[in-house]
Amino acid sequence: MSARQAVLLESTTVDAWRPRLVIAGNGARRRLPSLADRFWKQVSDGPNDCWLWTGEQTDDGYGRFSVHPVHIGAHRWAYSLLRAEIPEGLDLDHLCRVTRCVNPWHLEPVTRAENIRRAFVREVCGKGHGLSDAIERTRDGRVARECRQCARDRKRAYARRVRQVVQ
Repeated sequence: MSARQAVLLESTTVDAWRPRLVIAGNGARRRLPSLADRFWKQVSDGPNDCWLWTGEQTDDGYGRFSVHPVHIGAHRWAYSLLRAEIPEGLDLDHLCRVTRCVNPWHLEPVTRAENIRRAFVREVCGKGHGLSDAIERTRDGRVARECRQCARDRKRAYARRVRQVVQ
């Protein structure tokens, strides 16, 4: 068990963390993985003590975790379990500027306006690439900054999809 798993398991006594025993129609018994097992299976170590989410992600690059039947932000779930409840009306700002990071000590509850203000002064994109030579483009009437590496990756993925359709 890693150090962060130990911290997580010591910090909560939620029943949902325990593995559940399921009995199938034929009488066979099997254990379903606990929420903790499912969560930590999708987290890997990253740079700067980030805990990177490797599971499902939103279009914006935020991790998405399923606590049946709802999907919630993986970073929000980790923060509320390890640190504290997220105050009503506040967003979580990634101090490390990596949207895939679920390390609750890299998150800070702030107002939506403050979160937006901080996003425009950030130095790295959500995937950790530098924004020193970012490309500004207009999309749906909004100005967005995109790092050159992400722009290159996006264009290559689009070209691959077009080639697949043509073939």
